[in-house]
Amino acid sequence: MKFVLVSEPIVDWPVKVRVPVSGGRFQEQVFTGQFKVVSVERQRGLAVPSVEEALNGADGDGAFLREVFVGWSDNMSDENGDPIKFADEIRDQLIGIPYVRTALTRAYVALAEGGRRKN
Repeated sequence: MKFVLVSEPIVDWPVKVRVPVSGGRFQEQVFTGQFKVVSVERQRGLAVPSVEEALNGADGDGAFLREVFVGWSDNMSDENGDPIKFADEIRDQLIGIPYVRTALTRAYVALAEGGRRKN
């Protein structure tokens, strides 16, 4: 297959979220995020956090993730099982949850590195 240059590709990518549950355990939940792949130059302007920095709250206002996390598929639902449609307010709410922020950062890093890292 030949390489096709796309100026701002949007990529569907699995986001694996380790959700804390009672008893000091975690439950892995997965949804398909949609990410805009930004140029290296743009990444520099956004100060892309490493996964470790994301764990420590780098990208405090979430500017990087607000730019690259642009949607999700229909496999995200609310606590009643109803699908959640993409909206900026809900995206920002997700970015504000520490374990979701970390999962989103890991997903973007994995897709940008060509899948070399585990998500």
